[in-house]
Amino acid sequence: MGGDDKGMNVNPQMLKLKDITGFATVPDVYRGKASSWITFTYEDEKPGDSGDDAPLFDTAFMQINMFTPSDFDYLETKEKVKKYLETLGPVTSIQSRVYDYDSKMIRQTTFECQISEGRI
Repeated sequence: MGGDDKGMNVNPQMLKLKDITGFATVPDVYRGKASSWITFTYEDEKPGDSGDDAPLFDTAFMQINMFTPSDFDYLETKEKVKKYLETLGPVTSIQSRVYDYDSKMIRQTTFECQISEGRI
């Protein structure tokens, strides 16, 4: 997966969030009509430890945003997402906020995590 000139691609792992939550899941921006959805964004990608003058692995720093109606009981789904992301790497932050989005009150829950892949 890592180690070629194309860099890391963790999209397949992120797209599995649709199976886990039942929510539409897309990279970066969702333009659909669903009441709940997930987006994911690569914040950064860095090489890790070196051996023989080459990085041994790459780490993607990911931001995953889960959007739900403010009155949706989101805690169970949040826990499912967190547990899945923890199988991929450390979850470094989870934050929630409620705001007015297109005249609807929406809760945005943001997960930040790191996913590493070996180059060998």
